Amino acid sequence: MVALSSCAPACAVAADPSSPDAGPAAGNERSDPEAAETARREADEIARRERAFSSGMLALVGIVLLGGLLVVVTILWGGSARKRARAGLPAQSPQDELWYLRKKEPRSTGDAETGPPDENDSERATPS
Repeated sequence: MVALSSCAPACAVAADPSSPDAGPAAGNERSDPEAAETARREADEIARRERAFSSGMLALVGIVLLGGLLVVVTILWGGSARKRARAGLPAQSPQDELWYLRKKEPRSTGDAETGPPDENDSERATPS
């Protein structure tokens, strides 16, 4: 970043032949259109590089900030998940541990909850 920004003033001094810091090359002025075109191209190239550098730095800062934000969100979310895990389960009513050994209660026929009796239910209810 420093190298590019420090190069821009030096390039501007070297491109300006009327400057006292230009050195001995200042007397070799080219007044033809080719020199003007070359100077314009160099100035455009410098401006393009500065824009690219600015865009790159902006993208890099954005990525770093977004990454930091994601780390902070992950830390906060992990803390709340740990609190919920340590809180334990809600209280439950006691259940018969041998529920699978109990006989099933007979279903009533025509009950509103169960619906009409099936053909298989009637066959099971009456021994053959």
